[in-house]
Amino acid sequence: PRSGQAPTSGRGRSLFPWTLFKAALSSHKALDQTVKARRKTLAKALEVDPASEKKAEDEALARLEQACEAIDDSSASKLTTLVSELKAIGVGARSDTRVVIFSERIATLDWLAETVPAALKLKPKNISVLHGGMADVKQMDVIEEFGLADSPIRILFTGDMASEGVNLHRQCHHLIHFDLPWSLITIEQRNGR
Repeated sequence: PRSGQAPTSGRGRSLFPWTLFKAALSSHKALDQTVKARRKTLAKALEVDPASEKKAEDEALARLEQACEAIDDSSASKLTTLVSELKAIGVGARSDTRVVIFSERIATLDWLAETVPAALKLKPKNISVLHGGMADVKQMDVIEEFGLADSPIRILFTGDMASEGVNLHRQCHHLIHFDLPWSLITIEQRNGR
């Protein structure tokens, strides 16, 4: 904003800009999801008091939301770089090379699982997603299937829930950090998988 001050409001006003920043570092999809969720919360407050300080925050977030929506997959440089790296290490339809890709945001994992397969000419059976929002039974099924030598899965997109106590190394050849966690311990835990 022109004022130079973040127009955040309410409890956590000093932390929310960092939440936006971390989401932006993950992907434009994660940032867009974070902005939409916050605007939904603000809309309820603005129904009660339309003149509140939350109006300035909502207006700033509306501009940010438009900027997020203007980004398409062809201009997402992290995606382009990821696809190039996956090709360089040999991930493809006729390859046995497997990779685990970590991200902190579910929106980013879902976006990658949606866009990367087409770029590598992979089928849906070659991709799997694992995150903490899934039922425990489903999580265990994904982990078990990825660990099988004859599994068709070539790319496992996962969140940090797989960075502790999950063994992914048996059939995995590469690990990629799509976004970096702010904790060095989390990086070590991811690498240990």
